[in-house]
Amino acid sequence: LPLDCLTGDDCFVQKYVDHEPGDAFRDYRCGSLSDNGHSGTDFRLRNFKMMERGVPVLAAAAGTVVKTRDGMPDVHAGLFSKEAVSDRGLGNAVVIDHGAGWRSIYGHLRRGGIAVTVGQRVAAGDRLGLIGLSGLTEFPHVHFQVNFKGSPVDPFTGIQRGKPDICEKSTGGTLWRKRAMDALAYRRTFLLNAGFSATPMQRTALQYGLYDRTRLSATARNLLFGAFFSGVQKGDV
Repeated sequence: LPLDCLTGDDCFVQKYVDHEPGDAFRDYRCGSLSDNGHSGTDFRLRNFKMMERGVPVLAAAAGTVVKTRDGMPDVHAGLFSKEAVSDRGLGNAVVIDHGAGWRSIYGHLRRGGIAVTVGQRVAAGDRLGLIGLSGLTEFPHVHFQVNFKGSPVDPFTGIQRGKPDICEKSTGGTLWRKRAMDALAYRRTFLLNAGFSATPMQRTALQYGLYDRTRLSATARNLLFGAFFSGVQKGDV
């Protein structure tokens, strides 16, 4: 796996490669956990506190580091214009060449945390950096992308993005080892954060955990419960 985190507990796959060639989008299970044209797999941290503690990003396979970028701040992209980072959307990043046309890309890394240099040989599992909030993102995660001869490939199916697939039965060509695939069970919906507060919590406040207080005023007029889910769809209860 491209990160050192307990997948399914503190870390989740927020977005998969988009397999819909048109304007809509769908993941490899025909679900909606993607974006139009999304070319990688986004491994998300449950909250910002985990990012602050530091979650390592790891090399998924052996190879040579061919590109790095560092120095971009870890800032919620909603706080500024997307155009400000459109040319550096993946933020701080590392690119590894594995030979025979294969490369892997690791984006949105934490500023100052990149641990490798161009030309360095790495083994599978070597630390590349830390998960951050750099580039065009609104939550801490690592964008993990596999390319073959310049075209994105979905590691869950082995199929290039935009190519015809057989959806729910298309995992036969997975690039993941069995142990990794077993840890990546598909989950459409999951709870990220929940808690009480004396005032209504907007989405960003829930993301940042501003509700997370051990004491509330005894004179507060309201007691509110906020829950932050991912993957909720129309009709869910």
